[in-house]
Amino acid sequence: MDESTVTTTSPSSTAQRIPFEVLSVIFELCSTDDWKSPMRISAVSRWWRQVVLNTPFAWQFVDLRSAAPSNSNIYIERSGQYLLHVNSTLSTIMALGLPDRVQCMTLNAAPGYEDNAVFPHLQHLCLQGANALRLGSMNMFTFPLLRHLEVGGPTGSLITHDELPPLETLVVAVYSAEGWPGLLKECTLSLTSLSLTVISRSSFWFNSDTFDLPNLTYLKIVDKDPNFRLLSHKLVTPVLVTYIAQYANEEMKQTFLCPTLKSVTHMRLVNQLPSISESTRLQTLQLDMPFVQAVGVVIDIEAGRSSYPSLERLEFRTRGWSSDQISRIKKRMPSWDWSDFPRILSPNDDWSVKLPGEDERICGGNTPCSKWH
Repeated sequence: MDESTVTTTSPSSTAQRIPFEVLSVIFELCSTDDWKSPMRISAVSRWWRQVVLNTPFAWQFVDLRSAAPSNSNIYIERSGQYLLHVNSTLSTIMALGLPDRVQCMTLNAAPGYEDNAVFPHLQHLCLQGANALRLGSMNMFTFPLLRHLEVGGPTGSLITHDELPPLETLVVAVYSAEGWPGLLKECTLSLTSLSLTVISRSSFWFNSDTFDLPNLTYLKIVDKDPNFRLLSHKLVTPVLVTYIAQYANEEMKQTFLCPTLKSVTHMRLVNQLPSISESTRLQTLQLDMPFVQAVGVVIDIEAGRSSYPSLERLEFRTRGWSSDQISRIKKRMPSWDWSDFPRILSPNDDWSVKLPGEDERICGGNTPCSKWH
């Protein structure tokens, strides 16, 4: 119901008679979808304005980059005791005295030691920016409760002698060999979810590293660099559940990271040949690759059918495949009951099911802060 509908009806209309408790819950839900909704709601009617102004939860999401200063103050004041989710610059955060008010923060630069800032309640930090991000201040003193870190810009060298917070989630855009390996090594014991998007890789990457990740259950690798792969980094992942790998190069040359896959139950591969021989616990396998490579995978699976007793779903993304090619795929797997087993040959971009840990919103749902990252 928009403003014109409400203002042209009588005070006894349905919208005006909704109890405070009900409207308050509705407005809270609206704010988790669009941070601007409290301001729009307050303009609908006096009753709605009264309700939303007294619903602190509805004001906890705010984009300080685009909000007018007067509106920013309204969000800060009306959010009451609730911690804030903000998109801002570090200077604005400091000027408004918000370090102890934020739970989730998107910044264009990492705080440095010279900023003398402590964020006692911050759990989720997203760093964006075209310039190299300073990671030297990622320590327990500055961020005692930080558990989820996203680094969307180039990273400089990690130079710190302090203890890093025990990160559980790490999302990194890889532009070079600097920064991120040191960051990963510092949180190997606590990390449960790791996502790496390779934007570009320099030709001077001659050394490979081994990372022991004993608690990692979710791993996603997106490689957008089509150039030739040099040496791979090895990941020791004994309890990995979900493995997603998307490579830009259809030639499927040497991969960027080589995890151990014995424990994996859910796997999605785009332009990468799977090492399914060691993935005997597979329940779901989703594949997007040229037809010739797909045939090879099917032959391997058919030959070792008894090795995958838990496999419940096999899904191919078949964009560009002919009906004859799809038929050939089916004929390659004669021992499979196609009427019972959910093998999906889909021309669509969407997969039939999401994998465990995929698109889990750290702040819950499709919140405004998830759109700022």
